[in-house]
Amino acid sequence: ACVERCIIGDVSFFRAIQAGMRLIYVTCILTFVFRGYSQEDTTTQKRKMSWSAFPALASQPETGFQFGASGGFTWSDPDTTKAFSRPSSLTPFFLYTVRNQIISGLTLDYFFRDGKNLQLNPRFFLFPDRFFGIGNDTDPDVFEGYTHRFFQVRGQYSFPISNKLFY
Repeated sequence: ACVERCIIGDVSFFRAIQAGMRLIYVTCILTFVFRGYSQEDTTTQKRKMSWSAFPALASQPETGFQFGASGGFTWSDPDTTKAFSRPSSLTPFFLYTVRNQIISGLTLDYFFRDGKNLQLNPRFFLFPDRFFGIGNDTDPDVFEGYTHRFFQVRGQYSFPISNKLFY
């Protein structure tokens, strides 16, 4: 259905892109406003941790007003003498729309002590929508409702070849 709706000249496609860009912009600005840090302990070597949380607001024709939250949690191994001392992160997000749609996901980027890297991206959509037919002469009062339920997990496990190159 996206092929019919998302052609280059379709105005709703560009509105969706605009709304996505606004959401990214608001997210970046609010990241600096609602940022938290864990307390540093100088007596023992503990994992360095930091977190942030911020609200997410957006609007687009297909979903109406959207609101939710996103955040981030980052931690790293205090032993910086190892060749692979990189921070790991966990970033969840959740959006709810006035049309009872749910968009949620999580991003995990975990570095093991031996340099191996695990990336996981589970996502869940519960997306009630309407289909108005094909073509330009469709009646906006005649539509068929359906609910798109979507769950996906993408992942990647990488091995280090060198200090900056993974396989």
